[in-house]
Amino acid sequence: QMDKGGHLWTSYQLSRLSGGLWKWAGLKDKKAAIVGGITGVAYMSVIEILDGFSSEWGFSMGDMTMNISGASLFTLQEVFLKKQTVQIKLSYVPFGYPPDLKQRSNDLFGTSPVSRLLKDYNSQTYWVNVNLHDVFPSSRIPPWLCISLGYGARLMMGARENKWKDANGILIDRTDVSRYRRFFLSADVDLTRIRTRSSVLKTVFSVLNMVKIPAPALEFSSDAGCRLHALYY
Repeated sequence: QMDKGGHLWTSYQLSRLSGGLWKWAGLKDKKAAIVGGITGVAYMSVIEILDGFSSEWGFSMGDMTMNISGASLFTLQEVFLKKQTVQIKLSYVPFGYPPDLKQRSNDLFGTSPVSRLLKDYNSQTYWVNVNLHDVFPSSRIPPWLCISLGYGARLMMGARENKWKDANGILIDRTDVSRYRRFFLSADVDLTRIRTRSSVLKTVFSVLNMVKIPAPALEFSSDAGCRLHALYY
């Protein structure tokens, strides 16, 4: 389900950033949020339509559902809460593939940093952030502090199983390599809640808020069990 996480994050962030642009262009807050959500879904729908005409991929109702969910998460919170209590973020750290899987990873994900960032799900983690001050408004919790729940996976060398055909059409069976899920509990910072009078810093904070801030994290996985990271990104 890493691909679904990618659709959720992308549509949420596109809606959030485009909503900000519509607001900057002069629309009222509510209308900017609604048009921003529509813009996010419209952009992602173009990709789904192209996939629908592709013999390799095809249209995915699951992908479209996550596209709508991400945009709706932004719009509904902005309209009814006038703030983003729940946010979707991304982190990326290149995974060190075993020597016997490096060529396969290069074939799948490419070798450039940009290609890896977009395609290498083994190196990505998607996070659901909840602003603690919004949940406990009468507390002294800083308005920028969030609890963060992360999801990732490792050793996925094929779409649904670790089997593929090489350039000569020979089936490669690497089901001996076990794919596994990873769950995280961490803390994060909502950069948009940091007070500043600088419009430049506000813009920088808004863009950087797409990614998670490095912080201590607790990991749960079938591979490593329970593991504490002094700093995880």
